[in-house]
Parts: sequence; structure tokens; C-alpha cells
Amino acid sequence: MTAVTSDLAERIATMPPPPLRTFASDNAAGAHPAVIEAIVAANSGHALAYGSDRWTADVEASFRDIFGQTSETFLVWNGTGANVMALATMVQPADFVLCTDWAHISVDEAGAPERALGAKIMPVASTGAGSDWWTLASACRALSFCWSLE
Repeated sequence: MTAVTSDLAERIATMPPPPLRTFASDNAAGAHPAVIEAIVAANSGHALAYGSDRWTADVEASFRDIFGQTSETFLVWNGTGANVMALATMVQPADFVLCTDWAHISVDEAGAPERALGAKIMPVASTGAGSDWWTLASACRALSFCWSLE
């Protein structure tokens, strides 16, 4: 293991403290007390799992009330699962997702979309956290002319 140099030690010592709260991940904070109460209430008796329980049926009915009777509900464990499921509705294996190099899907999902979908995440250089339409259109044109995903 490499020793910490005095320069590095000094830089670390002068860094600001980490934030007390962060929105970096849905896993960064504890659950709301109402959520814990609902889990405790559901944790009695026996119920079949994986969608054959009354709680899933209640959620599905609530979504149909809000979004219409033909809507379908797919519950996932976390934000990464939700992002992968959302992309799965739009892309097929060997497709690509064009995004900025700052996009959450490019920098924070640890390769989950590419692994689960077989689609390529293609980051495009951006200024700040955004990109303009012309930059994305140029990248898309270049990709379609010089590289064909099959």
C-alpha cells in the first residue's frame, strides 16, 4: 500500500466536511416513519410473495385508478432497477442510449443498464451538466453513418 504523502495529508485535512444530507441515492437516508409503520403492519401473519399478496394488489389498483384501467405496475427494489426497467421499455439489445457525459444513467448506475439490457450507454461530451440539441444530433448522425450496431 502506498504511503500518504504530507501534501495529500494536508489536502485531506483541509477538505470541507461531507454534507449532513445528500440526495445522491435513494439509499442514503433511512425510511420515513410511515413506511416503517406500514412494513411492521404487513409483517404479521402469512402471505404469498412476488405479487400474490394483498399489498401488491392494493398498489396495482391504486395505479389503475390514477393512470387508467389498462396501466400495468412493475414494482422494483430501487432507483437503479427503476431506471433499467424504464430503458427496457425503449431499447432492445444492441441499441444505444445517447446521453451527456454527466447523465445519471452514465455515471451512477455502475454498468447495470448495459449488463441487463445488452444496450450501450453512449455519453457525449457536455458543458456543465447539459448538452444542446445540435451536439446530440451530430453525435447521433456520426454514429449512424460510421457505426452500425447489429
